[in-house]
Amino acid sequence: MVVSGMANHLRVYSSGSAVKISLDGQAPLDIPQDGVELPSVATGAHEVVVTSGGDQYKLDVETGTTPVLSVFLESGQNLGTLVVIAGQEKANVFLNGKLQPRLTQNGQLRIPNLELKDYVVRVSKNGFQDPPEQRIRLRKGQGKLIFDLQPIPHLASLTIQGGAPGVAVLIDQTPVGTVQPDGTLSVPTINPGDHVVELRKDHFKPRQMKKHFAIGTVVSLGAADLALEASPSELKITFAPPDAQVTLTKPGEAPTKVSSGGTLTLPAGSYALTVKTDDNFVRSSTVEVAAGQSKSLDLSLAPSGMSKWDDQAGWKQEKGSFVRKGGDFVTYGVSPTPGTFIFSAMLAKGHRLQWVLNLTDTNNYVLFQMDDNNFYCTSVRNGVKGDERKIPHKGEKKSFRTLQVHVGPNEIVHQIRQGDSWIVLDRWTQPGSNLSLGKFGFYIPGNDQVSLASFGYYVDFSTR
Repeated sequence: MVVSGMANHLRVYSSGSAVKISLDGQAPLDIPQDGVELPSVATGAHEVVVTSGGDQYKLDVETGTTPVLSVFLESGQNLGTLVVIAGQEKANVFLNGKLQPRLTQNGQLRIPNLELKDYVVRVSKNGFQDPPEQRIRLRKGQGKLIFDLQPIPHLASLTIQGGAPGVAVLIDQTPVGTVQPDGTLSVPTINPGDHVVELRKDHFKPRQMKKHFAIGTVVSLGAADLALEASPSELKITFAPPDAQVTLTKPGEAPTKVSSGGTLTLPAGSYALTVKTDDNFVRSSTVEVAAGQSKSLDLSLAPSGMSKWDDQAGWKQEKGSFVRKGGDFVTYGVSPTPGTFIFSAMLAKGHRLQWVLNLTDTNNYVLFQMDDNNFYCTSVRNGVKGDERKIPHKGEKKSFRTLQVHVGPNEIVHQIRQGDSWIVLDRWTQPGSNLSLGKFGFYIPGNDQVSLASFGYYVDFSTR
């Protein structure tokens, strides 16, 4: 059998009669005396199956850019050829435990004229792992075995499962990777020996562990090895006036007194921040402290007073009070108004003490009123007054009433001072509106007259 190859063509000749050929499992073709042409053959290795009578032979041929001529001789005897493909040069081949005199060449060894029987084949080469031996029953023609020789590893590797995403991994202080979103990391090229594996993540204490890496082995770290302890957090709170009473409380624990400008070392968590000023007004908020975070809060706790009125000159001091006569909408110069207003007011002249919130213009606001017997509230939108809500509350005539009004986006809460206690008068809500927008002010129509014994506005402090 002669096979000539050039580019992508093969031509096959045979000295036998009634011979058929099949290329790579395709339909068999007869081989006439002048040979058969096989066009459009891809470059590379191919298997040719030759059938002659009851015998079948498997031959390996290659096509390439240079001409190739392959000659196969078959004596007709009941013998076979074994092709051992190792993929490596100068590998040893053992047939039934016997070392063959020739080594592999071009990655393979062809052993001809073998008896048709079972064989055990083993391949080895220095510097490579021994692949499993294989068995073959050789039949007339050609048999083929393929071995996968892998180099003996000279390195060790590290695998991580169940780690926290984003954890940086270092070996002997050298970064080698970051734990992936699925909690895994593989480092396949670690020199054998003892190494210090370190885990680092922001806001957590670093963790180190000494591990021995042997050649060809894998050191595995699981969730228990990878757990990191949160670093303590630092919180610095600066506030004015500095004599305010500020405490920080974690649920289930006693309050911690805070000094202005001092730094607290805290475990991560949620804390209640409570502030009490010298006028006994108490405010509170929640502070979230993240693991390892350094956070600073600057709190302005002192109230703004009479100096913030848009028309400050319109208020006249009389006998320790500030008096205002007329002026209709007398507005305070803060907008928006999230926070708390505390004032002691008396209607010196007129029918009702009146004040407004959510004042965006003189046609849109929420109106609150008090007389000697009731508390009133209603909404004015586009100049149209809505339904009035009346809440009975009896007070002394011509006396100061101390009110605390907390304004939030969704609710306005009125409380009145009775003795040492605050009593809730009303909770006003208005869906779809931000009630902290606009301004606060008194409505003093005509010749009405309002006296203020005290007035202060406490802005809601931010803890973010």
